[in-house]
Amino acid sequence: MSFEIESWHIASVVGVVIFAVIVYMMQKGRKEDEEIRDIKAKMTEKGAPGVVTATVSEPEGILDKVQEDEPEAPVLKTEDQKSDPRLVRVGGVEQEPMQFEPEHPQPERSGEQGELDLSATTVNQSLVPFGRTSPAIDPGVEAVCLLEPRIGRFFGVEKIRQIDRLIKDSSMAFALNVDYYDEKTKRWSSSYAHNISCSRIYLTMQLANRGRCINTIDASFFIRLAERLSIELDADSDAPDAEDMLAQAQKVQKVVKAFDKSLTVLLKASDVLTEEAIHAAALACGFAYSQGRFEKREVGMHDPLFILQRVEGKNNELHLVMDIPLAMPANDPLGMFFETSNDLCCRLDAVMCFTNGQPITSLGACQIAAQLKPFFADMARHGVAAGSRRSRRIFTRH
Repeated sequence: MSFEIESWHIASVVGVVIFAVIVYMMQKGRKEDEEIRDIKAKMTEKGAPGVVTATVSEPEGILDKVQEDEPEAPVLKTEDQKSDPRLVRVGGVEQEPMQFEPEHPQPERSGEQGELDLSATTVNQSLVPFGRTSPAIDPGVEAVCLLEPRIGRFFGVEKIRQIDRLIKDSSMAFALNVDYYDEKTKRWSSSYAHNISCSRIYLTMQLANRGRCINTIDASFFIRLAERLSIELDADSDAPDAEDMLAQAQKVQKVVKAFDKSLTVLLKASDVLTEEAIHAAALACGFAYSQGRFEKREVGMHDPLFILQRVEGKNNELHLVMDIPLAMPANDPLGMFFETSNDLCCRLDAVMCFTNGQPITSLGACQIAAQLKPFFADMARHGVAAGSRRSRRIFTRH
């Protein structure tokens, strides 16, 4: 009796084999998942190998921690920040960017190659009105007064020009800022030169920073100036109360005091560091000399982020300092700090140490990073995110 193999026999055998392989792979994957879960459970146990569970002590020379329940660090409202993030600062002066409308779409190409239409290559752009879409004010750290015309819709051009004269004649603790709104273009600007239909004006003055804080006289001067502008412009104004200004200024000053921290490392050379060697190394690392020390800034910053200076009484030691509230976490400031420090050490034949003279190892660098992360988070929680426009304003010394 002969047995012939039909095609359906082959198909059945192949189907059984495929099914067996699928079942085997599913069981293997389930087993691997269980093993991974077991490993993770063991690693999360206290004291498991590879997991750091010990509390790291704070080495001397590293920033002081700010307690999470710090009673003297009030919270500044983040919604008060109404400044336009597209505003660019160049050399400490606000530059309002020019914007362009999108280009007109190019005509579709046909399948045939015809004569060149040179007019199609002409740049056809029209300027969007000069200015910003929102006012550059921050009631959280500024005294703010809004002026609106009492009669009619707009301020007269001649009356607006008086503001500049009155501000120049006034002597205040902080610089006064003015923002003009053009009703026709729907734009805000710090200059009235491009304003043809001004319907609102903001007068602002910063309340406090690292170096100073307004007092009763300053608050009175601001209120009187607002009242005088209201009379000169024939405008309605909502000048703040002097007591409210002083209370908010004290609040800002407490925030500054709570987060005014810096990170300092010691660069220790084996031989005497000459002025020529320090100067050459600092310039090569992007520093600029200013008033007996070297400073390094980020683009658009008025205050230095890094400072390099001699240690008093030591001819072979330097201090490299990072101003923490001015550092933007997204830019990896600690990485830039260590990179700059290593570069200086290579050029000066020096060693990077804590301020107590102990060399900074990889573990020491990790300890510093572990302290900076919650510090940045705490600043953001109190409404002064490190490196933000508000933070750079209140942590300036100018």
